[in-house]
Amino acid sequence: MMDYTGLKCPVCEKPFASGDDIVVCPECGAPYHRECYAKVGSCVFSDKHGTPDAWAPPRPESNAEET
Repeated sequence: MMDYTGLKCPVCEKPFASGDDIVVCPECGAPYHRECYAKVGSCVFSDKHGTPDAWAPPRPESNAEET
């Protein structure tokens, strides 16, 4: 399971904290506070599902130094 701590909810823009009730879009995986998703009623990225612009989790930062 992915750790969403620190990512921002696309509805309220508040960062997710440990213990938050988080739901994810079954289509693209975008995370939401359950209350925010219920308020909007669907994924805010639904118009981008199936396209290269669809939501994707952030890439882990590389700690390797470039030479």
